[in-house]
Amino acid sequence: MSGISRGYEGKENRLRVKDAFKEDSGKGRIRIDPDITSKLNLKNGDAIEIYSPLTESRTAALLYPGKPEDKGTGILRLDSSLRRNIQVTIDDYVEIRKIEAVLADKVVFASLTEPVVIR
Repeated sequence: MSGISRGYEGKENRLRVKDAFKEDSGKGRIRIDPDITSKLNLKNGDAIEIYSPLTESRTAALLYPGKPEDKGTGILRLDSSLRRNIQVTIDDYVEIRKIEAVLADKVVFASLTEPVVIR
């Protein structure tokens, strides 16, 4: 996955970052302006890649229904963990695209030598 993530038909899907709703925090969920969701033919539960052109970082999350108050705003709601993953802040712009999520064949947990604080 190199270069800029592209959406459908080669169009860049550029959205402004806003804070997640409290009920979505820490759950790997995103909510997108319902107009954008409709335009891109995205469905609830789709896996979405989020790309920051500033940091060239990527992360993924599951799409949940956008709320009526976000209609026509061109925004994407991310919690602090997702924002930290791609090193963006509120009002930065990111690009999105639908990706195919596949089941892992194997998951390996490694032990840590230093204590980890989970917020």
